[in-house]
Amino acid sequence: MTRLTTTSGSAASQPTPASFGSQRLRSIHITGGFLDGAVFDLADGLNCLIGARGTGKTSVLELVRYALDALPAANDPERQRIENLVKANLGDGTVELLVETRDGLTYKVIRSWQDDPVVVTADGSPTEISLRAGGVFRADIYSQNEIERIADQALSQLSLIDNFEANQIAQITAELRTLTSKLATNATTLLPLQDQIDGLNSEIAGKDAIQQKIDALGPITGQNAEAVTKGQQAKSLRQRETQAMEGLWQFLQEYDQQIADLSGQVAHRTSQWLTREMLSGPNGAAITGV
Repeated sequence: MTRLTTTSGSAASQPTPASFGSQRLRSIHITGGFLDGAVFDLADGLNCLIGARGTGKTSVLELVRYALDALPAANDPERQRIENLVKANLGDGTVELLVETRDGLTYKVIRSWQDDPVVVTADGSPTEISLRAGGVFRADIYSQNEIERIADQALSQLSLIDNFEANQIAQITAELRTLTSKLATNATTLLPLQDQIDGLNSEIAGKDAIQQKIDALGPITGQNAEAVTKGQQAKSLRQRETQAMEGLWQFLQEYDQQIADLSGQVAHRTSQWLTREMLSGPNGAAITGV
């Protein structure tokens, strides 16, 4: 097999992780399979894999993607191609990556075919870290076919651009979910009120229709017209009589009170002018009669 080697830019021309707080893939170690014993120590910045056709350049990249659990979506045809390549080249072996996080922490990621990635510390101690969350270490890896697809399809280009602001987009998406939930809650409150409004509008419309029918009725004619007219006249007369009696009764009550008040005043004034001695004297009977 033709030897596969790596080369990198000079340290003077390449930024270090500390200068921009980025993640770093420090080494790749493959045990078993087509690339058994291959070890790639990667430098800061740009690294290149150099080798003839069929020496495993693509296989190395896809093994890295497989180890980081960064395969395309399950419904993407590219995923099946990558899984077939990994199965054929890794076999019963394992791929081990040494990664450095933005915080400067170092972990090993170990994965074999059909197993989940295992994340351990640099000295091999187990951890409960999962790569699926993307918070510890995240990489964007694209095959040649995917790069060509990105160049040809606007939607793929937008997806690539979105990856640069993945955290902000995730935050906006979460806010949209919250707003959607609040809108759904408001809808639950507003819909019954809208139903009540619609019901009231229907009742109002019904009353208007009835009034229109009443207004459309013409004068009563035929053999019952005279009886109906007399009945209406009698009803009107009873209403006027009732109103007259109520007014007269109120009038009498008011004057009855006035007469009672006046009688009291007369008795009081009379008692002031006519003394008890006058009323019991010889002319008392005549005075009392007056």
